[in-house]
Amino acid sequence: MHPTAYDNLKTILEGCIYDFEIQGILKIVSRNDWVDLANLSRSFQMGVQIGRIYGKIEINFSQQMWIDEIIFEKETIQTELNFKYHVPKYLYDIGYLQWHRFIQRKIWNVEVQLIEEKFFYKDHIDISQVLHVIFKEGIGEMDDERLIQIIDHFVYIGEQMQDKKGKANDKN
Repeated sequence: MHPTAYDNLKTILEGCIYDFEIQGILKIVSRNDWVDLANLSRSFQMGVQIGRIYGKIEINFSQQMWIDEIIFEKETIQTELNFKYHVPKYLYDIGYLQWHRFIQRKIWNVEVQLIEEKFFYKDHIDISQVLHVIFKEGIGEMDDERLIQIIDHFVYIGEQMQDKKGKANDKN
């Protein structure tokens, strides 16, 4: 059996993130590769720290994608791609719409959502704002160069969030 589109794209994603870590641009804080045997689906996530920004990039391969590639031998399989930034208070206080527009200018054909996550502890509740970037189109094996550009944008946006004023500072 040959590697699936998911396996090949996961390798590209992982290699790019490790390259950024070697360059000292980010620190990998988590790496998860899940296989759901009941649904025949897979998911790969890498969590990174870019300064004070926590980001997560993820690809998903559903049961239908697996069936299309392995059983029906389709060659143009698309994996799902999304990423998230856990946004510090100083950033979401200055305006979610500013970051929404900035991300949509940098990366085309995405939906950007602001999600509030709550973590309950014995003595307090932590609330985190999450910018969730969802790609409307999947990424296929023929999109390897596009995936590399998307990962570059993922890191670049995280770096831009480091501006002390929290403004989307786009000079490119």
